[in-house]
Amino acid sequence: MPLTETTRQAIHDYLLRQVTRFVQDNRATARQKPFHVRLLPILSEVKFSERSFSTRSGSWFQEMARLVASQFHRAATLGYSVTGRIQPAAEADIVAITELMDHGVPRRIPNRANDIARVLGVQDPGGVDRSIISDLFILRHDDSELYFEMKTPDPNKGQCKKMKHDILLISALRKGHSAEAYAAAAYNPNGDDAPYMNNYARQFLEIGQDLLVGRQFWSKIGDDQTYDELLEVAEAVGNEIRPILNR
Repeated sequence: MPLTETTRQAIHDYLLRQVTRFVQDNRATARQKPFHVRLLPILSEVKFSERSFSTRSGSWFQEMARLVASQFHRAATLGYSVTGRIQPAAEADIVAITELMDHGVPRRIPNRANDIARVLGVQDPGGVDRSIISDLFILRHDDSELYFEMKTPDPNKGQCKKMKHDILLISALRKGHSAEAYAAAAYNPNGDDAPYMNNYARQFLEIGQDLLVGRQFWSKIGDDQTYDELLEVAEAVGNEIRPILNR
């Protein structure tokens, strides 16, 4: 099912607003660097940095995901608080698993099915109260639940370790419900058809199982056409923003 015109327009308008604001913010910042421009004139031509764009666009992808998921599912929420109770033994296993992946000799290899099964094997009703914020929560029409930690496509070691921890924690807190927790990245920086090569991610997350990247993520919350449709919307916004950049 393709994106509806309402969803496409909502994503288009949101991206156009955000990119326009980004351009304006950077333009204002550039005017506040007179020594940079005079010491190295070429800096006056460099309006943006890839790092600042990637940082800002992280929240854009989350809102795009919410809009897509809202079309395909019953509900979608950003910054959702997951609460529940966890047994100390299960919490200890989560720490043990991530530490073995970090410092084990040999290191534990991420295996989503085995890792979750180990935690759930010692998770029983009761325990201590815990809560965690999920970047994106989706309630499907069949009442099953999806939880996503949406991070930069190039996460650092600490982020990857935390994503694995959070996947296991949410799995424990929602035991007994039809719930799945994942990490997600909006695109593959190595290219759509290339292997995802972030070594830190591979150290803690099973790629394609724990971590859904690019097309796989958008297909999970939408359908097989969603990723390509979003690229079309992004291209349309890029064409509209070009005159502002030229000025």
